[in-house]
Amino acid sequence: MFPRLFRPSAVLRSASRASSQVGAQPGQVITIQRVRFFKARNVIRTVFIGGGVGYICYHLYTTAVVSPILRHLEHEYASLSPKERQELAKSAAEDDGYFFLPMPFTTKMVKPEPYRGTDPEWKKFGEISKDKGLQEKIRNDLADLAKLAASKSPDLLRRTGTQMSVRRYWLDIDFPYGPPPTFEQSGILFDEDGIFWASEPVDSLTVMRSRKILWPTAMAQASWAFTSTMMLQHWNQVKTFLGFEAPQASSPFPPSAALGKSSMSSSRQTADGAPTIDAVNAVTKAADQSETEDAVSGGRTSFLKDFASSADGMRQMAVGPWMEFQRKLSQSWKPTKDLPPRGSIKVSGMVELETPRAFVVVDVFGFWDPETRKFPFPSLFMKVRRVQMKVQKPVRN
Repeated sequence: MFPRLFRPSAVLRSASRASSQVGAQPGQVITIQRVRFFKARNVIRTVFIGGGVGYICYHLYTTAVVSPILRHLEHEYASLSPKERQELAKSAAEDDGYFFLPMPFTTKMVKPEPYRGTDPEWKKFGEISKDKGLQEKIRNDLADLAKLAASKSPDLLRRTGTQMSVRRYWLDIDFPYGPPPTFEQSGILFDEDGIFWASEPVDSLTVMRSRKILWPTAMAQASWAFTSTMMLQHWNQVKTFLGFEAPQASSPFPPSAALGKSSMSSSRQTADGAPTIDAVNAVTKAADQSETEDAVSGGRTSFLKDFASSADGMRQMAVGPWMEFQRKLSQSWKPTKDLPPRGSIKVSGMVELETPRAFVVVDVFGFWDPETRKFPFPSLFMKVRRVQMKVQKPVRN
């Protein structure tokens, strides 16, 4: 009877058999998917907020941009005389009645066709080529312009003297085979017949100035020179601080007053090397006085002194890079040049100027306009080739 109590029953045997069968089955991979719940978008609120932001932007634009322009135009129109108003109304009536909206980055250069023998420009070239007196006058005018430009250079005058005169020149006159290129810009044309994609001529000087603004090469080179000089200066200071390089004899920062006082006090020593009594008393008195001043003034004065010294150090640190920035900018900066007008004559060569202390040779390049009988200044190019001193002195005595 009792041994039967210790025998496993049929239920226990079936449970153990089921558990062994479940454990023998291969495991299944449970995939967990994350789900995000979004609140339904309120269309009315979105439209209301968008409309409010658009209205605010429109109001700011009309107030800050359009209104000042309209007030300026009204003021200019009110300042016109009756005759000028009639001419303005007449020009507005003669307008073609179209509006051209230029598109950015659509400017292109157009190379015109060469001159023909029947063109008025080519006939004018023939007349000038036979007039020797006019050719000599053109050369003299360009030489005088070179002298005028050189006399306005303070660096050159400081070196050579103020009184300049044209000594001689070598100038050639060339007649171009074709007119200079022109520029066109594409855009949208609003006309009575509809909307079209068209091109309009653009002033060459405006194109040159726009290119200089969009691509500031001179400013980029000067900024790079400033940054590289500043980085090199900091790198040298780091190497000196870490001991990889010996400190230079001339430091960009002046020695502080505390170092000067300590060096003066330490120089007052006896024969055995001990400081004198006067030096000890002076140092003690200076320390007591500084402690008293700090106690009276508090931390505000010391903060201002530290800030002033830091600002002075930063200013002295930027002296070298700023000089490099100015040097590179003056070296790479060039005035905006304009293309010559149609029918211009090319004049190029060298002009030698004489001063009390030197001879100056200037390279010149310009175009002479037969219509105005002058050299357009934006198309002129002048550069000093060499300066020969009349009396040379040794650099070292």
